[in-house]
Amino acid sequence: MKKGLLITGALLFCIGLGAYALDLASYGYQVLGIHQENELTVYEAKDTAGLSFAVASAAPLTGENMQVLHVILSTFEQWQYLKVSRIRIVFSANNHADILVIPASFTYKGVDLSTYMPSGMQFFYDGYLGYDFRMYKDNLFLRLKGQVFDENDFASRLLNAVNNPVLYVQTTSPEYLLKQISDLGTKIEELTGETKTLVGTVASLRRQLDVMSHGLVSLNNRGFFGTIYPVDAKAIDRVVALKTQNPSMTQEQVAAALDKEGIKISSNAIRLVFGIYFNDF
Repeated sequence: MKKGLLITGALLFCIGLGAYALDLASYGYQVLGIHQENELTVYEAKDTAGLSFAVASAAPLTGENMQVLHVILSTFEQWQYLKVSRIRIVFSANNHADILVIPASFTYKGVDLSTYMPSGMQFFYDGYLGYDFRMYKDNLFLRLKGQVFDENDFASRLLNAVNNPVLYVQTTSPEYLLKQISDLGTKIEELTGETKTLVGTVASLRRQLDVMSHGLVSLNNRGFFGTIYPVDAKAIDRVVALKTQNPSMTQEQVAAALDKEGIKISSNAIRLVFGIYFNDF
C-alpha cells in the first residue's frame, strides 16, 4: 500500500514538472532539463538565439514571470559589449527576479571588465533592472550598486571603478563622504573667520587712506601766500561719490551738482580731489 502511494506521488510530481516545462516551452524556449534545489524547481533552457539560461521558482511559473524573463534575456542579448556565457534567474514573490550573469567577456574601451568579476554580476528586476555586486581590483573589493539605464552608462561606471579603485572606494564610502562634509564645514568656518578679519583690515586701511587723502587735499588747498584752507571731509567724500557714480562728470558738473545740494567747496578743492583720487588733472 505504502509502495503504491509512493509511486503515485512520484508520478504526480513528474506530471507536474512536465506541465511546468511545457509552459516554458510554449513561450519558445528549449527546455534542456529540470531538477530540484530544495524548494526551487530549476529549468535549464535555451532561447531562440541559443543563449543558455536557468530559471527557478518555488511556485509554478506565471505569465508575468514569462514577460519578465523575456525582458531580461532580450536586454542582455541586445547589449554590444557584454557577451553572456550563462544567466540564472530566480523568481520570488511579486514577480521579483534575482539575476546572476556569468560573462564570457565584457570588453569596453579596450578593457575586459569581466576579469574583475570573480563571481559574475548580480542584477535584479523589480519593475526596473538594477545591479548590486562586487568587483576586485588592486586588492580592493569595489561594490557596484545602482539602476541600469543603458549599457554605455553601466559599462562606464564599471570602467571608472576599475581605472581608479581607490577614488571609487572613497567617493562611494558613507564614512569618507561624511568626513569630507565635516572637513568642508570646518574649512568654511575658518574662511568665514579669515574673511571677517580681512574685511575689518580693509575697512581700517580704507579709513586710513581717507584720512591721508583728505589731509592731502587740504594741504594742497593753499592761497596765493601759501595759506592752507582746510576742506570739509564730507564735501570731499561727496565729490568722490559723484565722480565714482559717473566717471564722465567734469569738475564744472560736480561743482554745479554740489551747489544744488548746498555743499560749499571751492573749484580748487574739486580740482585737487579729481587729481588725488582719480588721477584726473
